[in-house]
Amino acid sequence: MSDFARLLQNEIPRLRRCARTLARDAARADDLVQNCLVRAIAKEHLWEPGTDLRAWLFTILHKQNVNEVRRAVREGVAVAMEDVTPALMMAPRASATLQLRDLKGRSGSRRKNSGR
Repeated sequence: MSDFARLLQNEIPRLRRCARTLARDAARADDLVQNCLVRAIAKEHLWEPGTDLRAWLFTILHKQNVNEVRRAVREGVAVAMEDVTPALMMAPRASATLQLRDLKGRSGSRRKNSGR
């Protein structure tokens, strides 16, 4: 194993912690770390020995995350209808409550206007 690979291996736990904070999802965080390591290995020639490898890796990780978030926004986030439907549906009782509130609000504004 090369020195670069050993140095990379030492940074993986820190990268995983940071990725979990960024992604807020363990599976997505692992993918983010993997993409970061693949990119770091591919761009090894750009890293200057003697400089802070951790800072370089965290920069790659951060930029990978930003790119993924932008891509998700651009393409739209796919959400299963089963997950959204309960939130979109209004309970039958809530509809009656809203109608009652609206009626009370109208009658209250009429009283205020008639008192002038």
